[in-house]
Amino acid sequence: MSRDEYERLQAMHGGAQLGLLAAVDLRWLAAALAANPAYFDELPRRGVIAPEGAGGGLGDGFRPGLDAASAQDLKILFDAATRSSNKKPE
Repeated sequence: MSRDEYERLQAMHGGAQLGLLAAVDLRWLAAALAANPAYFDELPRRGVIAPEGAGGGLGDGFRPGLDAASAQDLKILFDAATRSSNKKPE
């Protein structure tokens, strides 16, 4: 996972905790899912390696894109947002 992807996921996670995803984030996630349908499921196993001494409260070493619960929350919010935007007016 690139550092940019990691940082974008962290920013999206913050919005997702408030129940908010921007349209640009929805498009980005849609593209990620089109490229890899298991994207959300793989997030806890994908991430970045923090340089030695980086600290940041998480210690050195592997940092997942999102933990399993956060990835599931983001998936649920994405699914709800895309489902509601795909509804046809009655």
